[in-house]
Amino acid sequence: MSRDDAYVRDRIENAGLARQFVGEISFDVFRTDTMRHFAVARCFEIIGEAANRISPERKAKIVDLPWKQIIGMRHRVIHDYMNVDLDVMWDAIKYDLPGMITILEASLSEMQAGSPPMPTQP
Repeated sequence: MSRDDAYVRDRIENAGLARQFVGEISFDVFRTDTMRHFAVARCFEIIGEAANRISPERKAKIVDLPWKQIIGMRHRVIHDYMNVDLDVMWDAIKYDLPGMITILEASLSEMQAGSPPMPTQP
């Protein structure tokens, strides 16, 4: 597995975790649950950091993602943590992450389908 593939997998996994952490709760419950804020913020940190580490060549092949905004969300959560807007975080979890997961899974499948077969051990 390439390093880019590992970062794509990290993004898929943490997007899924963020969605799992909010599950079917309402925004009102999310807004008052500090533990969920921290858990979801950590997911966004990893999603953004992994996005930042993906090679420019790989990013160029996945044109449907707003790379700057994804990385910007990570910067906001880490460096401007006192001003994180829970409405924005909620919308990202509910509306942006599902599409991102779909795009990244398709990209991962496409890249793996285009890779040469792994050598077999004698």
